[in-house]
Amino acid sequence: MKRKTISAILALALCMSLAVPAFAADYGIASEDGEPFMRISNFTNVSTQTYKWYSQYDDEEYSEEYVVISANAPAVVTVLGDCLTWDGNAAGDIGSEIKKANITENGIVEYLDEKMPLATGQKTPAEEVFPESFQGGSGLYFVLSGSTFVLEQGTYYLPSSYGGDNFLIIVTGEASTPPPAPEATPLTVAPTASTVLVNGGAVAFEAYNIGGNNYFKLRDLAYAVNGSEKQFEVGYDNASKAISLTSETPYTAVGGELVKGDGKAKSAVPTPSKLFIDGKEVSLTAYNISGNNYFKLRDIAKAFDVGVDYDEATKNIAVDTSKGYVEP
Repeated sequence: MKRKTISAILALALCMSLAVPAFAADYGIASEDGEPFMRISNFTNVSTQTYKWYSQYDDEEYSEEYVVISANAPAVVTVLGDCLTWDGNAAGDIGSEIKKANITENGIVEYLDEKMPLATGQKTPAEEVFPESFQGGSGLYFVLSGSTFVLEQGTYYLPSSYGGDNFLIIVTGEASTPPPAPEATPLTVAPTASTVLVNGGAVAFEAYNIGGNNYFKLRDLAYAVNGSEKQFEVGYDNASKAISLTSETPYTAVGGELVKGDGKAKSAVPTPSKLFIDGKEVSLTAYNISGNNYFKLRDIAKAFDVGVDYDEATKNIAVDTSKGYVEP
């Protein structure tokens, strides 16, 4: 997966500035280095318009030029390169810098607080991508390449980077058929080399290292801690494509838990399923590998207050249900 090296000083900037036509029925936006950045489907027209906007900081109105992209609903915005974005929504809520907007009769652009949620794809905290540049809890995320947003009728705003264009997307009418969701770009992932100890005993997990983090099969983790005070049940609703985890509940085995892997690299794609823990929807980075959902070990440990330690000398991972979770 390609990522751009972005320093902390550029943390609040999206890497977009130049508008370039793509191909029929689509409109492409390029980053400052000229590489494709976003693609908007059902595109019908593009123009340059001057609108006013009101600054609450100095109580003044300003005029600014906008690139106005017109499209038919539903318009799908596809991210073509990993995008650094600020999430000003509540913790755990997926958001992007595509916001709803309104143009008044006086030609004033009003920026609304409502951010558009991801339709497909993943976002990853910036500190996991570049830990040397970003600190925990920064509120910055990378929306990963291949992620999509679906825009219905309305007006939307894409902010500029320093010195770049401001974009307004005006979506009207209806498309004859909804465009198909693009397939996620697969990753090639290697098995985790560490030995895993659960409450002092070695357990053979099929786990994979993705971006420097260990991802475990969800049902394997539930099976391994079953019978402890940190046990949890795993459920799946095929109709809604939703995974549910219930704390302090015995795990019901379905077969295939803790089956040893073949030690070979595998293909992984972002998991499209929603995740609910004790009835509350949460956003965790997850991948589907060979038909199974893999979650970051520390994310699940944190959700159920399970102790996790790593011994650098032995390369052992220790999972201890008698301890609480502590941030590394």
